[in-house]
Amino acid sequence: MRLAIIVTVISALTLVGAGMILSMEFTGGQFAIEERGLSSQVKDWAGSLRRNSDGRVVFDRPAETSSDIDPPYTGLLSGDQPVYGYTVTDASGTVLDRSDVNAPAGRPGPAAKEPVLSTGPTLDGTGVVLIAELYVPEFGVWLRLARSRSDVAALTNTFFAQSLEELGWAPWRCLLSW
Repeated sequence: MRLAIIVTVISALTLVGAGMILSMEFTGGQFAIEERGLSSQVKDWAGSLRRNSDGRVVFDRPAETSSDIDPPYTGLLSGDQPVYGYTVTDASGTVLDRSDVNAPAGRPGPAAKEPVLSTGPTLDGTGVVLIAELYVPEFGVWLRLARSRSDVAALTNTFFAQSLEELGWAPWRCLLSW
């Protein structure tokens, strides 16, 4: 009887410990994928900067189709609930161009060749966002791209979608090895 109780307690503790480890791995993996996605997006969109007729640096928003966006979002950069927000900022912290929603607040960091990730508030104070900023030396500005950290459903969808892309080969390999 005593042995059964000890084995049960050890088994329960093992299950709880394994659940905690899996939860931490899931959360860490989820945010790592989200950060990689935001970093690659800011690199891609840095090519959309241009000077307008006044000589000001502006961001040419990419064309959007509503069929590509999963609910609850309304567009990449448009609508009431866009996926991303952005600012184009000079060295003094002056915002040269910005999105209507989710525009990240704050001064840009160092002029790095790779995206720098941080979290911070939005200009309109609607919440905390994950920010990827990239210095674009051709224009002497920082493109700061932001995505909300509060939308758990969207983060989960992103995690599973990218996990399938990255790990989708594993089941096939197991099946083919038999």
